[in-house]
Amino acid sequence: MASENGGEVDGQDGAKKQKYDVSDLLDKVEEYVENFNYDIALQFAEKAHTLEPSNTKVLEIMGNIYAEIGKADSAKQYFMKAVNLQPKVGHVKYLYLGQLSEGAQAIEFYNEALNIMNSVVTENDTGVGKRDISNVYCSLAELHMTDCCMEDGAEQECEKACQLALDIDGENPEAYSAMCNLLLTKGDTEGAKNIATKVYELWESLTKNSDDDSIVDLMPYESRMTLMKILIEVELCEKVSAIGVQLLEENEDDIRIWYYIGLSKSLIKEVDGQRHYLETALFLYEKNGHSDEEMLGHIKELLGNCPPEDITEEGDEGEVKTDEVPGGMDVDG
Repeated sequence: MASENGGEVDGQDGAKKQKYDVSDLLDKVEEYVENFNYDIALQFAEKAHTLEPSNTKVLEIMGNIYAEIGKADSAKQYFMKAVNLQPKVGHVKYLYLGQLSEGAQAIEFYNEALNIMNSVVTENDTGVGKRDISNVYCSLAELHMTDCCMEDGAEQECEKACQLALDIDGENPEAYSAMCNLLLTKGDTEGAKNIATKVYELWESLTKNSDDDSIVDLMPYESRMTLMKILIEVELCEKVSAIGVQLLEENEDDIRIWYYIGLSKSLIKEVDGQRHYLETALFLYEKNGHSDEEMLGHIKELLGNCPPEDITEEGDEGEVKTDEVPGGMDVDG
């Protein structure tokens, strides 16, 4: 059998067996990556790279592992090697490079990815879907709204990317959120409100017709988190709690959920559960060692203005009525 480090192993007769080939080594890499054991996965990947230094699959896997462990410069090195070897084949390396880069360079990488993705979709390649392409346009829209917002024509490019994202996939919540953010930036609160309502209705439909596991794929965690934030910004606070309660079932340790629910209740003056959410947000801030002083200040401010919980109508006198969840602070926190 093979050694755990992927090297040669002595047989019973003392003769050495042949080393793993690249395919065997990559199987081991996949196994360790699935278990989040990136250090050992990297050792096997490095052995594969030594055997076949021009294997683009190996190079991309090396880049992926380095990206996962937070070594962006090393990750970019390997992805760029793969680009130099196969510039017109494979879009994933360009997506990674886009995520690892900033400004105009990131935009260039995403556009390269789109060129390849659009060509394979034309050829009915099932490996790339409309949602994948739509999401890349969302990434481009975000770059034009952030890193490149001061460039000439940034707003027009952002709007173009948002519209393309929606045209390609009219049910992509990411695309609707991107358009909402653009409209809010332009001061079109009413337009953003209309779109936010559509996204909320999409979430309601997906939740009603899906199980707890599939909703994660249909509308990812961060998409729903963004939706909560947008609903607060467009003054649809009454819709926030339902999404937040669902997210708490997936991660009750995320301070943002408690914050958004608590803040939304505060804004619509809903006493029931407000203090519970805000106090939990404060608890998580201290427990997890957050360093956002602005968030902390807002949580304390909201708690200072928070009325006592309602007394239950049918409980013992003095019994405090609590909600199933808590939270509170500035929307941008």
